[in-house]
Amino acid sequence: MCGRFALALGPRQFRLRFGCPPPPGWRPRWNVTPDAEIVIVHAPAPGLREAAWARWGLVRPGGHGRGRGALVINARIETVAGRPLFRRALARDRVLVPASGFYEWQKAPRGPARPFFVRRRDGLPLALAAVRSERRLPDGRTVAAVAILTREAVAGLRSVHPRMPVPVPPECWETWLDPDRTGGDALAAALVPPVEAELEWYEVSRRVNDPREDDADLVRPCAEGTPAWDDLPLFGGR
Repeated sequence: MCGRFALALGPRQFRLRFGCPPPPGWRPRWNVTPDAEIVIVHAPAPGLREAAWARWGLVRPGGHGRGRGALVINARIETVAGRPLFRRALARDRVLVPASGFYEWQKAPRGPARPFFVRRRDGLPLALAAVRSERRLPDGRTVAAVAILTREAVAGLRSVHPRMPVPVPPECWETWLDPDRTGGDALAAALVPPVEAELEWYEVSRRVNDPREDDADLVRPCAEGTPAWDDLPLFGGR
């Protein structure tokens, strides 16, 4: 699954990568948690891109959005087309979730799970496949909400976690976002296998377990022999 991620691009870098400015009020985040407001990229018309806000998590059928247990934050790409909760969104409202990287936890024989950060080796942000729908909040407001798609992890990453979010390659963004494309066409674009050599992952501090923690040190490697985070110029830039 995907339960935490980071997005720490500067506004100029965001525009260069995604072809649109970030939404008003955006700021870098290093510990984005379920039910938070997150940045998405969608296509208001074919060929156009726009960044907007959405809540992370759809409400289960019959749920009322109260508490984390009522939320569906992920959708399995292998079954998303057949699930009533996602079927309409997959057909008509597909979006991208920009992410500098995401966290996965490796279960340990004893003690707490070990958190790892997964990112592109070249430092460029990922564009994670997601579907958008409406969600009614407990106060009666209706907001846009998303679920991030997941797939089987690349071979090397399976030692950390068996699944990972679905990164959509840039050459497939237009197909994934195009509201005139069918869900089947979009799924074919999103199912392009990730290139394992383009990714890297390393253990990070267990401080990330606390949703109140949100600073750049969360994504620094905590083990020797891993790349120095200071050598990655894209993060936190202007």
